[in-house]
Formats: sequence, C-alpha cells, structure tokens
Amino acid sequence: MDCAISGKVFVRSTGTKKITEDLAALPPTPRGAGQAFTVGQGGAGFKLGDFWQWMGSSLLDNTVRGLLAEYIVAQALSAVSRVRVEWDEFDVQTSRGIKVEVKSAAYIQSWKQKRHSAIRFGIAPTRGLDSTSGAYSGEKRRSADVYVFCLLAHKDQATVAPLNLDQWEFMVISTAKLDALVPTQKTIGLKPLLALEPRVVAFGEIEAEVLAEAEMTGPA
Repeated sequence: MDCAISGKVFVRSTGTKKITEDLAALPPTPRGAGQAFTVGQGGAGFKLGDFWQWMGSSLLDNTVRGLLAEYIVAQALSAVSRVRVEWDEFDVQTSRGIKVEVKSAAYIQSWKQKRHSAIRFGIAPTRGLDSTSGAYSGEKRRSADVYVFCLLAHKDQATVAPLNLDQWEFMVISTAKLDALVPTQKTIGLKPLLALEPRVVAFGEIEAEVLAEAEMTGPA
C-alpha cells in the first residue's frame, strides 16, 4: 500500500483504487484527571492523571516550565476555558479576543549547573500555522497582540518553587512595540528587554497590563 500527502489531503493507494481522505482539524476538548485508560472491556489500572503526573511533574524542565508559564498567564487572564492548542499562532486568547504570546525563562534549571542560566527569550517572527486549515501564513510575523515574558526569578536552588507565583516576574509589552523596536530580532536578553520598558508586574497585575497594552495598539 502506498501513501502520499498532497496538500491537505491524504491519498492512500490500494492496488488500482485510490481512497482520498480530507481530514479536518480535531479541536481539543477538556479531559479530567480521573479518566481511565481501557483495555478490552475493562480498565487498564491507570488514569489520565497518572500520565500527567508522570509527564509533567518536572516543573523546572524547559518544556514543562514553558507550558506552566502559559497556564499561569491563562489563569491570570481567566482564559483557561479554552483548551491549549499546540499549533496555534499564539498561546492564550482572552474573552475579548486579545491574543497573547507567552515566553518563559529561569535562572535555576533541573540539570547540574555551574552558574545561573543567562536569561534569553525567543521573539522571532514566524510563519504561523492555522490548525483549522492546515496552512501556514505567507509571511513571517508576530501573530499575537501582546507578549508576556515570564521569568522564574528565584535564584536559590534549595527553595525554588515554580508553583509559588511570588517567585515569578512578569513583563508585558505590546507586539507593536516589539515590531517597532526589534522588528527582525529572534531572541532578546533580559537587560535589552528591560531597555524596551515593558510593564513589569506581579501575577495579580497581569490582566490589567495586558488590557492596557492591547488598548494602546488595538488587536492585531
């Protein structure tokens, strides 16, 4: 059996007959930690929450910390009813339609370190993927309206606690400002970022500052 991908359409060849399947996007739906894995007609003895615990407990790992930062910002913006979509052009969307990109960094890592990590955030314009159509945008751009940079600023390895929101610092800046001052830059260090004068806030102030930054420029 030969298989080929043609545009958005999956073409499967079986002998002389071809079967064409146009597979639509599958939007994620909320799941509960108690949902069980199954085998045959019964349970497999473990649940979805067990997978989440196994997969996501190392909160200092870069990948997991990035997801945690997105969740923290989504909570601050009361935007957790919308399940995260891996391939979205942005990370969080508010009830008002404001699109937010979330970036994270930390001084303390899960691996052995000789010194604290240098802080850098990714800000590269990209070709976004529309998960509904399966098509990439034609030009590289920053698709969100606002960026929230999340720094786990605690520097003591013995007491670092990513779930303690007092250990985080949040820097909010409009995408319009990034586009004006660093239009093609791919990464930015902490000092150069602060030189752009983002709004540096605590967790409880994120929503107000995101709204303020978005209102200054309007949605993208």
